Amino acid sequence: MLHVSTAALLLSGILALWSTSTVGGGIFAIGLVQLLAWPIGESLDRRYGWYRYLTSGVTALFAATLPLWVKSLGLLPAVIALIMFIQTHKLAHRKERKDYYQLYLMCFLLLVAACGLGPDPAIGAAMLCFLISAVWALLALQIRTETNQVGPGGMADVISISEDEPNALSSRTGLLDWGLLRAVGMVCFAAALLTAGVFLGMPRMEAGILGRSNILAPTETEQATGLSDTVEVGLGGRIRIDRSPVMRVEFPEAPDGRYDGELYWQSGTMDSFTTRIWDRLGGPYAIEDRRQRSVPIRTGNSSEVAREPMGEGRVVRQVIFLEEVTRTGLPCLASPLRVTSDGSSISWNPLEDGYFVQVDRLKSGSISYDVVSEVVTHSPEQLRSARTDYQRSMSGQDYFLLTRHNLQERTVRLVQELTEQYETPYDKARALEAWLSSAAFVYTLDEPVLPRYSPIDAFLLEARRGHCQLYASALALMLRTLGIPTRVVAGYRGGEWNEGDKAYVISRDMAHLWVEVYFLDYGWVTFDPSPHYDAGDISMFGHVSESLSRSQWRLRIFWYRNIIGYDGGFTLERLRDWGQGLFAWTLSPYTGYQEGNSATSTRGGKLSAVALSALLALLAIGGLYLRFKRRQDREGRTLTEAQRRARILLDRVSRQLQRQGIDCEQRTAGELALAARGTTSAGVEHVTEALRTYDEVRFGQRPLDRSRLHELCRQLREARRAPRV
Repeated sequence: MLHVSTAALLLSGILALWSTSTVGGGIFAIGLVQLLAWPIGESLDRRYGWYRYLTSGVTALFAATLPLWVKSLGLLPAVIALIMFIQTHKLAHRKERKDYYQLYLMCFLLLVAACGLGPDPAIGAAMLCFLISAVWALLALQIRTETNQVGPGGMADVISISEDEPNALSSRTGLLDWGLLRAVGMVCFAAALLTAGVFLGMPRMEAGILGRSNILAPTETEQATGLSDTVEVGLGGRIRIDRSPVMRVEFPEAPDGRYDGELYWQSGTMDSFTTRIWDRLGGPYAIEDRRQRSVPIRTGNSSEVAREPMGEGRVVRQVIFLEEVTRTGLPCLASPLRVTSDGSSISWNPLEDGYFVQVDRLKSGSISYDVVSEVVTHSPEQLRSARTDYQRSMSGQDYFLLTRHNLQERTVRLVQELTEQYETPYDKARALEAWLSSAAFVYTLDEPVLPRYSPIDAFLLEARRGHCQLYASALALMLRTLGIPTRVVAGYRGGEWNEGDKAYVISRDMAHLWVEVYFLDYGWVTFDPSPHYDAGDISMFGHVSESLSRSQWRLRIFWYRNIIGYDGGFTLERLRDWGQGLFAWTLSPYTGYQEGNSATSTRGGKLSAVALSALLALLAIGGLYLRFKRRQDREGRTLTEAQRRARILLDRVSRQLQRQGIDCEQRTAGELALAARGTTSAGVEHVTEALRTYDEVRFGQRPLDRSRLHELCRQLREARRAPRV
């Protein structure tokens, strides 16, 4: 058992490292080498003296070259290599108790190091394996230590008093019994609950204790897909695909739960571009046109916001569970009219021009909310007919903000060449969108390093490859050179339909940036220049990790919505209401707890009295049962079967002596024997024999079978019937 549990601990460290994006599947080869070094190394260490000199030389060489490891690999990889070297060294030699403790410590340090590398949700399986294996490993090590101390046979020597004495130990006696296995099983179950509680209760725990970022890679060279409050383009580096779920959306009023429109989940907008950073500066914009403005409605509820409908679009209801909340706003379809959260405080974002909801105070790490959106779709003919006198319809400050750009003159000329044959802003925007989506550009997550002061110019004229941030930034700035107000929108695009749940699942790799163009009298219209991107086939390990992530996420949704959420089912609030209602129903005839309830005055007090009496009786019976059960369990854990029979024998003797006027309270068996000898009763020798048998069985671990107990009890009964001398 010690070897199996120790090997499982080693495997947990290997699994933890494999769950990170930095360490590949080759780490399992190192784990295999460690497991092979265990029996081979112990055998060589036991048989040959030169083996220790050889391994000591290897250790000295590794210690001398450790600075080179740090310089070539970095600090944390060198530390991981050192930990695994110590593990291998310990495994390849004979081990004492302290060596096992050191080996377990190295396994724990590997788990901690993996948490700093931005692991995926598979780290949860490694943590669970570590906790359960650690319990069994420490138990097995303690058993091995104690058995080595009491003798080579593993059990204490038992000396027989006489040849006809029965064996004091059962032939089935072993180191492990069902009681011990149950106790260890309960500890393992508690460890599993602890791991599940950490994963289900802490926000983004599946991303690693230290966050989603990999501390081995600088932030400017590797990032993970997902939303951010600001956008900085042209930094270069690889964007790591993260398929962890972040949103779950239901359309309860749509046929079969499917939505037939475009899935753009808006979270916030950015209108200011400086050097290479998009940020939010303006809003609400001062624009005068025929477009109807939606006025906020006072709901009197901090968990709900509402606006008056414009009556121009299609009303779509969404029920959304969101794992991560950004500072920009709650993602939903465009133009929400009413948003109701699960108890978290929400409000309309005052910096936006409307239809974006921000969270003021979260009820928990996740949030569930119900949205009713008025999705407006304008035809190309309507947008082509839109007015173009932006400078007369907008304030000078807002027009300057929404048309400001830093593109070079050669890029401006390129934009004019691409749009010179088109007359309306709509056609110009579609032409530039089609050009950016053409084969002349390549969508890739390997972002090129672009010049600091002209990143978009370099992207359009030279690199022509990148991800959505570059494409959206390019289209927005190109349209601004034509005097057309634009801004970029951050959110999620698309969704994976889950037939079993009848819902859409949105993951972090669906985070997206697109463009909105303002058309007078019609409002903001979406344009998306990013070409289609195929991430390629997912590896087998990727499928396993993604499946674990989805399963863990469904458990979080179930817990959130059915236990602490608002969406029906068994909620804590409902349980509280039930308790208060039962309390009021039971005590109202006596206390008037429910004032103003007409049913209270008509309901008879007898029924309430019966209910209250029954409740108190149940509580009393439950308390007595728990006390009896606890005492029975305590005695059952401390006494053997023979000792329990000895207790029965002592009770019989005590009752017989009490009939003779002897006080038996707080007296030992020896004291009772002396008191019995001082009487004139017959059968004193049987009482003395019974008390001596009790002492031998209770404190000497001697056997007492059922037939012997019956014989002693029979002798006591005969002695009680015999006349006094």
